Amino acid sequence: MNTELRQTGSNGSPAGCGQVELIEKQIAQNAPALADLNNSQLEQVAKMVLMERYKNAMNKEVDLMQTNYTKEKETFLSHAGRTNSKATRQAYSRALVTLEQFATSRKLKTPLALTPATADDWIYSLQADGKAPATVRLYCGAVSSFYTYVSRRTNGTVQNPFRGTKARPKPTAKKQNKFYSAGIVDASRLKRIAGDIKTILGSVKNDDFKAIIACMAYRGLRCGAFERMTIHSDTFTTVTKGEPMTGKLPAKCIDAINNANLKHNAPFSNWTADRVKNLFKYYTSRLYKAGKIDYPYSCHDMRHYYAITQYLIDRDLYRVSKLLNHAGIGITEHYLRGLNVIQ
Repeated sequence: MNTELRQTGSNGSPAGCGQVELIEKQIAQNAPALADLNNSQLEQVAKMVLMERYKNAMNKEVDLMQTNYTKEKETFLSHAGRTNSKATRQAYSRALVTLEQFATSRKLKTPLALTPATADDWIYSLQADGKAPATVRLYCGAVSSFYTYVSRRTNGTVQNPFRGTKARPKPTAKKQNKFYSAGIVDASRLKRIAGDIKTILGSVKNDDFKAIIACMAYRGLRCGAFERMTIHSDTFTTVTKGEPMTGKLPAKCIDAINNANLKHNAPFSNWTADRVKNLFKYYTSRLYKAGKIDYPYSCHDMRHYYAITQYLIDRDLYRVSKLLNHAGIGITEHYLRGLNVIQ
């Protein structure tokens, strides 16, 4: 070792950091430039650089192999199951399975070895397979959340290759219509929508389906909430988006259910989400083309109407969040902001 590096201070301790920095600076100043090296010296430097790169690559591979992908995935999905709906957890799982299949096709030892370039290739492969842009964005968001989660658990050993990607499809601008327009909170506009709902109900001949429409418009239930619904007095219990839901039914809904002579223990057991959605679309499209309603409403538009009218009663986000069975008021706030009800 260079004797200068073993100098000690007046108290016999090793030389201070300032002295070491000075020595390093002197060495850097005296080091020859690449142009001053002969072929033999250049070859030696090249070998040193390659060895350093090889060492870094090996260190990264060892770190990745020490990170158990399967275990991290299970922990991540378990956490998602506690903080998100069952449907969200299933979407995360499907996205990761698709990523695993892609990693295998690229002969990667683990999906954690994805680079930004191969991450982009995975996104492009989803598009090439015919996945809808919304599905691709959903998958990207799911796997990006997973990589961010693992990065925190490994102190940055695993990086998120999806951060900053330009391959993810951009969301298309939301189609503006009378239901989403800025004037939705106007009393006259809400009155017209209420009139449209009455027109839709009046056109339906099936009393069972009329009761379902009443529950969507006047209680904000999703189209998938009916198949497993039970009713006791004026209280309903069901499962929606994989989560249990219970609450009170307003008189309009109870009256419609009783007028249809439905059994309260399973009033809509044969009404699947697709059946409700497709039949409602049929009625509203037909009425809109005939000029009898302002817009060909969807089932979810009925839920929007309910959310808006309930919020305008007292502007209590917490109460509306509970009525809609949202996981938190943050979701409800975002929901109503998207409807231009709050800024």
